Amino acid sequence: MKLIHIAHRGEAQEFLKVLDLKADSKISGIYSNSEFALVISGEGIPETISKLSYTISKFNIDEILNFGIAGTLSSKIETGKIIEIRTVYHFEDGKPKFKSFTSNSKTTIDCITTNQRVLSDDYADRISNFAQVVDRELWGLGFVAKSFNLPFKSYKLISDIAGSKTQCFDLKERAIEFSSKLAEHFMKLDTKAKESRQSIEPPITMSFSNKIKFQKMIHHIQKKEDIKLERILSDICVNEILNLKIRPKEKSFEILKRLEAKLNPINTIANNEMIKATQAFRDIGAKVKFDHSLETKKFEISIEINSQKNLDNIKRAVDIFDYKKIEKLWAGDFNV
Repeated sequence: MKLIHIAHRGEAQEFLKVLDLKADSKISGIYSNSEFALVISGEGIPETISKLSYTISKFNIDEILNFGIAGTLSSKIETGKIIEIRTVYHFEDGKPKFKSFTSNSKTTIDCITTNQRVLSDDYADRISNFAQVVDRELWGLGFVAKSFNLPFKSYKLISDIAGSKTQCFDLKERAIEFSSKLAEHFMKLDTKAKESRQSIEPPITMSFSNKIKFQKMIHHIQKKEDIKLERILSDICVNEILNLKIRPKEKSFEILKRLEAKLNPINTIANNEMIKATQAFRDIGAKVKFDHSLETKKFEISIEINSQKNLDNIKRAVDIFDYKKIEKLWAGDFNV
């Protein structure tokens, strides 16, 4: 099993969607499936060491892969590019720590991890003597990899120029951009992922995660029915969708919804019946969240309370709602 390490949740969002990872029941920021474990450590060396150590002790890990953003300390390394790291050094409290860790990559670019953000040119110039890029976590990962005798690789998306020119961007605003680029890079590296994706392209521009969903469903439908892509798209009336006067994002959603219905018709019927069964809560403005695989009978309701009328509406919805319908659905009876 490979362990993927990412510092920030925003950068990990596309990985979570593409890999269908499930959250750990005990510690937040840890996810897994049958092939990968993923750790969202938070910023800093102590946090990285703590969560990686826990994950490695829990799963049978054979390699660690780090993905994240970093600042460049060299004019030769452009922003927006993803580079592979050779060796990571540590700079703390104004001086270097003479202990480094070398990755399992054949490259010439090094990284230095600092315990503070690089916001001055003097500081950037000083640490540039040791490496071409700078981050906040990789040395901690190297420390853990060495401790557990595991190989590691690191891929850094250069987000800005370290020093006074550092872009004070909001990570949340650019998180989807960073995450998409890093996840796409990961998918290109992963042999199994490349084999399953083949060269299937959606009929409309999609976000990276939706494109992966499209490719996966097409692959499974072709395997199930032994038909070509053109026939699948014709069956879901893709031209009709493309001609709708709605936003591209909504067209993508509709294409994926129809592919899901073709791939899992029973599941689609069950989900539609679940929506009908809980309609009373939606009618009062509540958000209803349930397991679309219908492996569990539970569902969540959230609503903002700001008046007695809200409370009265909730009581009325609860009185109308019949939980026996959910039980019948869960048992496979769709005649609810």
